[in-house]
Amino acid sequence: MNYGLAKEIYGLNPWSVDAKTLPAMLQILSNSKSGQKLEIPEKKYNSISVLDLKSYSMMTDSEFESNNNVQNGIAIIDLDGPITVGGGMSSYGMTELSDNMLSLSDDNRVKGFIIHTNSGGGSSAAVEIMVDAINEVKKNKPVYGLIKKGGMAASAAYGILSATQKIFAISEMSIVGSCGTMIQFEGVKANKENIEGEIEIRLYATKSIKKNIGFEEALNNGNYTYLVDDLLNPVNEYFLAMIESNRPILKGTDFSDGHDSFAKDCIGTFIDGISTFNEVVDMVLLESNKNNNSNLSLTNSTKKMTKEEIKQAHPDLYSGIISEGIIAERERVKSLLVYVDADQKAVVEAINSGAEISPSQREAFMVKMNASTMLANLKSDGSAPLITAETPSVIATESTVKEKEIESAMNFKL
Repeated sequence: MNYGLAKEIYGLNPWSVDAKTLPAMLQILSNSKSGQKLEIPEKKYNSISVLDLKSYSMMTDSEFESNNNVQNGIAIIDLDGPITVGGGMSSYGMTELSDNMLSLSDDNRVKGFIIHTNSGGGSSAAVEIMVDAINEVKKNKPVYGLIKKGGMAASAAYGILSATQKIFAISEMSIVGSCGTMIQFEGVKANKENIEGEIEIRLYATKSIKKNIGFEEALNNGNYTYLVDDLLNPVNEYFLAMIESNRPILKGTDFSDGHDSFAKDCIGTFIDGISTFNEVVDMVLLESNKNNNSNLSLTNSTKKMTKEEIKQAHPDLYSGIISEGIIAERERVKSLLVYVDADQKAVVEAINSGAEISPSQREAFMVKMNASTMLANLKSDGSAPLITAETPSVIATESTVKEKEIESAMNFKL
């Protein structure tokens, strides 16, 4: 690990990092201090590859740029390391990664980008660098986010993904969110004698009364107000505002409190759905085809074309239309199958109708699901009451009345 990267990770900088990730980073520093040799990966973290759409094989960005035989590809950004401004021996920083992304976007063979993510976050200063690059690339080419299977997209990593057009997760149990800012540091009180009897002295010029005041107050007096109010809060507000601006769907939610969620529990807020790598590749290609075909000549716009004529004249457009229909139908059916346990017959009818699920249908399905759960819980609570001649009939029938009320709710018409 070089000095610059160590200073950035472990220096006195605000960080947007998940609590599950920071201990691992601190352990790396501890191992380095103790003289343990750090393992250098064969492939650096936070790197770019290109998927050849013909052979469906991966190659480095430099291999792609020098290979004239490759006609079409999708750039895959593996965001799988600490998010830093500068890089090191094991990881690229966001400055280099964004430069590579912008360079590839100028290649007409690159149809779009996928930010393939498994990162717990990193430096808050690094997020804006990648976000600016993504926003620039999006003007001409699609950029989608995909959380790796078994991976996570937390804090600074999620901040970067928020700038993409769509965010998907491969696994329902991926960790998403943790949008917040923190700082952790070590130090000693000023002018303190250590165990060897040496005095550690820290002095400031007469006029430098506010230099490092936040850290000095924290170390010497246990006063953290300066660091929180003057450093963490402003950085955090800027970070959260950027995420909300990139992803307006989060406005009005509690995303800003720093909580994280499983992917399956935050569809429609933090992410847009659960999809495979290949499905997201198809979406990027579809979006790319839309962008390319938007510039078609309108000379023959008044002439109606048959399906076969469109296929012959504009094969990419035809393929895109077919792919769009397949993807849209798959997503429609998936959105309905979630409620199959609530009312199988109604779900089948809704699928066969070909219509999108309406807000009233969704609400009705939710009512039935909740009622079904309540009924099951009621039936499993204890044994039936003992009925005797002295037992009032109202007690004996109390649970039955409740069951009928719930069953009545379950008969709510869609």
